[in-house]
Amino acid sequence: MEEVRKSRLFKNLSRRDQMELSKLSAQLKNMQEEMASLKELLEQLEELRATHHAKATATGIDATQLQTDRWYLTRIEEEAEMVQGRYDFMVAELAPLKAKILAVSYHKKRTEEKAEEFAVSAREKKFDKDLSSLPARSGTKR
Repeated sequence: MEEVRKSRLFKNLSRRDQMELSKLSAQLKNMQEEMASLKELLEQLEELRATHHAKATATGIDATQLQTDRWYLTRIEEEAEMVQGRYDFMVAELAPLKAKILAVSYHKKRTEEKAEEFAVSAREKKFDKDLSSLPARSGTKR
C-alpha cells in the first residue's frame, strides 16, 4: 500500500512539473516573439538612421533644417539605444529561463520514472499477495 501512495505522490509531482513546464514554455515563446519584434525594430531604426544621415549631408540646406535634422537623428539614436538595451536584457534573461526549463523537464522525467517504479512494485506485491492467498494445489495429477 505504501508503494501506491508513493506512486500517486510522484505522479502529482510530475503533474505539477508539467504545469510549470507549460508556463515556462509559454514565457519562453513570448520572450522569443518579443525579441524578434525588437530586432525588427532595431533594423528599421538603423535603416531610418542611414537614410536620414544620407539626407542630412546634402548641400544647400539652411541652418534651421540642419538643426531639425540633427534633433531628429538624435531622437532616432536615443530610441535605438533604448531598444538595444531592452534587447540585450531579453538576451540575458533567456539563458536562465532555458536552464530552468531544462531543470524542470529533468525533474519531471525523474518523478515519472519513480512513479512508474512504485506502481510496478505495488502491482508485483499485489500479485504476490493474491498468489499466496490462493489455495494450494495438490501434487497429484489426474
